Amino acid sequence: MKKGFLIVLLSVLLLMQGTAFGKLFVDISAPGGFKLPIAVVDFLGMNEASLVSDVVRQDLISSGYFTVPDKSTYLETSNDPFTLANWKPLGIEAVAKATLSGSRDNMELVFTLYDAVEDKVILKKKYTSTADLVRPLGHKIASDIFKAITGQEGIFSSKLAFVVNGQSSGSIYIMDWDGERTQKVLTRSGEIMRPIWIPSTNKLAYSSLRDKRWIIYTFDLGTATEKEIYSSDRTDLAGDFSRDGSTLYFSSTKSGSPDILSLNLMSGAIKQIAASRFIEVSPKLSPDGRRIAFVSDASGSPQIYVMSVDGYNKQRLTFQGSYNTSPDWSYAGDKIVYTGIKGGQFHIFTMNVDGSNVTQLTTEGDNEEPAFSPDGLFIAFVSSRGGGKGIYIMNSDGTNQRRVSQKSFGALGPAWSTE
Repeated sequence: MKKGFLIVLLSVLLLMQGTAFGKLFVDISAPGGFKLPIAVVDFLGMNEASLVSDVVRQDLISSGYFTVPDKSTYLETSNDPFTLANWKPLGIEAVAKATLSGSRDNMELVFTLYDAVEDKVILKKKYTSTADLVRPLGHKIASDIFKAITGQEGIFSSKLAFVVNGQSSGSIYIMDWDGERTQKVLTRSGEIMRPIWIPSTNKLAYSSLRDKRWIIYTFDLGTATEKEIYSSDRTDLAGDFSRDGSTLYFSSTKSGSPDILSLNLMSGAIKQIAASRFIEVSPKLSPDGRRIAFVSDASGSPQIYVMSVDGYNKQRLTFQGSYNTSPDWSYAGDKIVYTGIKGGQFHIFTMNVDGSNVTQLTTEGDNEEPAFSPDGLFIAFVSSRGGGKGIYIMNSDGTNQRRVSQKSFGALGPAWSTE
């Protein structure tokens, strides 16, 4: 895993200083709106070049913010000079070209992104990679294109961790955002709950059922080592981390009913944040670190609440339906996504952080465990549609829903990598 996380850019040389923004712009604050037509010309050179261009093409289409016209209509190859007259009649506004050279152990890809409106180069970069990392190379290029045109970092190099539980064991898998390069990284006896990425590390945290106790562990993907970090001999469920990765927020039944606590991983200090006779679970920290969204049955049924990070100022947010759980914050901190029941089925909803503007995003099958992507533009979730539970991704407005996990096993608990 360590090699994969080092990713394609052992060296990245920026050949042109800065990124020029002209008329090309996609408003990512309005998903489902204008989609910019971009041509991804087949990359040329080594055999792996076509796979790289295919990955770039599919990432941009899957994002929901671009259209990629059929390459059979293109009048140029990656070896031909860019000529504006060849693209204007096709209505194409940006053109991506690249050539790949070198050996399988030392590849060099020279990439150029052209503005087909103002007839200029938007971005030019040189990447190095190896043959076993051509898919991550494609994801990195797609992310660079996304940033050059939208101004925001692309998340195509991010990963999803998820869980597959059997009758007597549980496993954690890692896959690319598009479902490719799926890899089992851990198997243990007993069920495993949804993992959490520890920010700015190559580690996951999760709760696992061992000897009839739910214990919280971390797993280092680089060294493949597991470490127990908290156990009260009762039920302890990992919830979320502070943005610097120093503090774990979790729920525990060590005092009776589930309460919300924090654990400083450096000092070992434990702080009780929310404690009552009611169930209080699933803590999720806001992006600014000031508030916690959580689930409580104080009203008689599971509902979404928020409170300050010190446990004060509790406020109920959900009032529609008798069952609302699994909150997660958007990157900007302006939305909360969650699971609710409607019409006898589980569905994914979003709302403003004051509980207003409740919007149902799913309609087919049972849908649970939503998680915002690091940029807030996408939501991963579990769905039973089509038979068997699997990991799906959609845009934050509910459009462009598609399965990304394999159909050969039931997948649960998606968690986006933080970078």
